[in-house]
Amino acid sequence: MPKKRTIFRYIVPFIIIIISILFVIVMKNTKPAPVQKEAQKQAWSVESMRIEKTSHTPALQLYGQIITEHDIQLTASIEANLKNTRLNCV
Repeated sequence: MPKKRTIFRYIVPFIIIIISILFVIVMKNTKPAPVQKEAQKQAWSVESMRIEKTSHTPALQLYGQIITEHDIQLTASIEANLKNTRLNCV
């Protein structure tokens, strides 16, 4: 005869899982249907204005320099004299 503890150990978790699954099914089947709302078109107010092509000059004179993010400095791994290159590099 199996011990009472062994039966309790395996049956109670199984019963809890079954009750949880049944609870989820009941809650899912009894939820109210969502209310269907009519889609409303949204009207955006827009102002328009005429433009004329003119020449503009900047109001501020700024000084500085543009630096690229991909700056690289190449160096040789050994020191040697270069006699010639067969490629026309620009």
